[in-house]
Amino acid sequence: MNPNIPPDVVELLRTAVHTYEALDALLLIRRCGNPLPPAEVARGLGIETDVAQSALDRLADVDVIEKRLVDGATNYGGVREPVRPIVDQLADAYRDHRLDVVVAMNNFAVERLRSGALRAFADAFVIRRKDG
Repeated sequence: MNPNIPPDVVELLRTAVHTYEALDALLLIRRCGNPLPPAEVARGLGIETDVAQSALDRLADVDVIEKRLVDGATNYGGVREPVRPIVDQLADAYRDHRLDVVVAMNNFAVERLRSGALRAFADAFVIRRKDG
């Protein structure tokens, strides 16, 4: 794909980091090192709390970050060990080759849109059996 982005980082972007909010949240969590509530992540990124919550939930659902219950509130923190070195590479790539990372994310977003549109189009022609 791009020689400036390691293959593992490309795969992480393709499979787990689908939005710029998720990218920024992931890099913030990596830098911070301690669990953060969604409102604090939102403040740190200058975005709405529900947008931060959605990005954090997605990252936790695909096992990139940990989701913890602290004093009855959900906090997010700690990049999971198997992906930590890849997230470190992502941080380096984003720092050194930001445009390449953005282009890769845009290409994957277009790919996801095309795949979804093709599935919707194909589903429109599925013949369904009538019940009864």
